[in-house]
Formats: sequence, structure tokens, C-alpha cells
Amino acid sequence: MAELERIYAELGIDGFAGARPAVEAYLAGLGAFRKNEYRVDDDVAAKVSARWGFALDAWGYPRLGAAA
Repeated sequence: MAELERIYAELGIDGFAGARPAVEAYLAGLGAFRKNEYRVDDDVAAKVSARWGFALDAWGYPRLGAAA
């Protein structure tokens, strides 16, 4: 919540106090949110690294799989 309030202030957006109750209600509705976990087959990871490794490296993304 503090980070969202900071963003409003940095961008000069008025009305955070009015938006706060809706944001709090939304966050309360998320409950115990957990980020999705994906498992990638080593063969698929190797193919992605072979074909797109240059892009992963350029943008600082980690290589996938055991041979990363």
C-alpha cells in the first residue's frame, strides 16, 4: 500500500485517499495469492536456449533447464 501511495505522489495523481478503500478491498480478496510455478522439460529448455539464447542473454533473463 505504501508503494502505491508513493507512486500516486511521484506521478502527482490526486485521489489516493479516495482510492485506498477499494485497493484495500481488492488486496483482501486476493487472500493467500501465490505466483504460478512452471516446469519446463529439459529438451524444451535446450531448444529455447539454442534458438533464443541471444535474446535471453541480451535482456538478462536466465537460461532454463539443467544445462542453463
